[in-house]
Amino acid sequence: MVFTWDNFEWFALVSIVLWAAGAGVALFSRERHRWAILLTGVGTLVFATFIAGFWLYMQRPPLRTMGETRLWYSFFMSVSGLLTYLRWRYP
Repeated sequence: MVFTWDNFEWFALVSIVLWAAGAGVALFSRERHRWAILLTGVGTLVFATFIAGFWLYMQRPPLRTMGETRLWYSFFMSVSGLLTYLRWRYP
């Protein structure tokens, strides 16, 4: 499979749905729920899969353009959100 910006919308859509489902479970459960962690983690892995495939396709790290920088920003925001939830149980 070729990872280009043409494929990004599908990876982003799957990631957003998984992140929203994880946030919904975290918001409406009384305790830290494994499903929230799992759904958010899988969404982040889907996003990381696109970044890795895009990196291999371009044969360079995706850091040159503003769009590529925003790609990393959104990835690290999802990672920091998951780590915040795990550490401080903050939904």
